Amino acid sequence: MPPLLALSSWLSSQEHFLLAEIAAAAAVIKLAIEFRGPVQRHGLGTFTVLAFLAAIAAPLDLLMIKAGTDRNAFDVGGLLLQSGLFIVFVGVLAWLAASWKMAALAEVGALLLIAWQLGSVSFNGISYFTAPFSTPVTDDSAIAVFTADAAAEVNLAVKFSPGDGVGTTLLTLNVALSGSADHCWGIILSGGARLTPDDGRDMDGITLTASSDGRQAILAAQDNPGWYYGTIIGSVQRRTASRSVVYLPPISAELPSPVDNSPWPGAAIPAARPKSLNLTVDCGRLNPLETVTQASPPLQVSNELAWQAQNELGPIVYATLDQGKEDRSRNVLFVDAILLGAAVACLVAALQAILKAAHKPE
Repeated sequence: MPPLLALSSWLSSQEHFLLAEIAAAAAVIKLAIEFRGPVQRHGLGTFTVLAFLAAIAAPLDLLMIKAGTDRNAFDVGGLLLQSGLFIVFVGVLAWLAASWKMAALAEVGALLLIAWQLGSVSFNGISYFTAPFSTPVTDDSAIAVFTADAAAEVNLAVKFSPGDGVGTTLLTLNVALSGSADHCWGIILSGGARLTPDDGRDMDGITLTASSDGRQAILAAQDNPGWYYGTIIGSVQRRTASRSVVYLPPISAELPSPVDNSPWPGAAIPAARPKSLNLTVDCGRLNPLETVTQASPPLQVSNELAWQAQNELGPIVYATLDQGKEDRSRNVLFVDAILLGAAVACLVAALQAILKAAHKPE
């Protein structure tokens, strides 16, 4: 049995999880056979060694099954395989307990454990795949652009890489100025559009500063265009099993009070509204099975999450549906319903076993 445990650990380290689980299950089965062997094999020394191996093999097998269940939670084959391995694991323990004249206890315990496993898996899957669709929190997040010279013309390309959680969305800003000899510019970030302080990346003298009211500004006191990127602190996306909705903050040249016509705190340049602001927002392309069910403003190209506007744009809200994930959701929900029915059947069988043992004649 020790070689099987060693093989299981090595396979797991090589990320061959299925083979590792099978090796761990084989180790538990062999352990049960050793425990159930002839009486002469149940001496104190042998029993101590077997008990020590059991303390290693049983938790290892159980942890692998649990990890495999979490890893394959949304895969039909994975759910069935992990459920089958757990039933084998419990069945081996029940067979061992029954051989020690604890048949009634083994039967009830095995049925309750199987019901718990199948019920937890099915309830987790059902709660995930039937979760209500919600939108991200729309706080006061905003992006405002200003320049040192009111005659400047600004081309701003914004790229969002939406993430599900807070602090997972990457924001990239690419700025180009024309029409003015002074190429100094700034971008004010408010609310959830602010960047995590330690994650911003500056290029060519572009810096990130903060004001006392919590807002941030990306400042470029230079003669050449530049770009900046970082992770925003807000959450712009909410997901369910097959759907997602994204809320992107508005972008404009309207400076929030009291910044308008005054220098940004700590900045050496005044804050003026540029003569023109050409905006481009890009969130990537859709995969072939993904469609946009709602978009405001409307998409300009059906399969591209991109928008263009003059002077102001947004807030942008769009929702998508992934048909591949939708099909998978239906398949997993069907399997979860079967597993839930099996869990209820195990509970009923355990109740019957308890009543039968309670009324068994002496």
